[in-house]
Amino acid sequence: METQNNIILVGTDFSPSSERAFVKACAIARHTGERVHLLHIVEPVDEPGSQDRETQEFYAKLTQISETKLQEQEGDQGAIISLTHSVEIGPRTETLIRIGQEMNAGLIVLGSQPLSEGNPPRLGVSHRIALTSTRPVLLVP
Repeated sequence: METQNNIILVGTDFSPSSERAFVKACAIARHTGERVHLLHIVEPVDEPGSQDRETQEFYAKLTQISETKLQEQEGDQGAIISLTHSVEIGPRTETLIRIGQEMNAGLIVLGSQPLSEGNPPRLGVSHRIALTSTRPVLLVP
């Protein structure tokens, strides 16, 4: 399953389903020689571009915590495959789709949760990305 630009983009929220998606992406990369980019998106609760010192410190701290978690999640995979990571601030669905386009990712891999109950069922981030992305998306339950 080689992708068009040799980049597999993996979105993570550090949940067990995200971990399974990362493991799956790494397995694909080991067979294809593709690079894996692990992305965590911090959903803004305030204007992230604000010049307010407290707001800037808040996002800087969240970004640092996320960086540490990404490095922990990478573990020993970086010795086996080409692996990079980044943290972005923004609305999760739109930001992940934008980063996928900017990186020209050949595949986006995401963990997914079952659809929520209700009429109609509420779609989670991974399902919204799968339905709206112009890039191929693999959802890992």
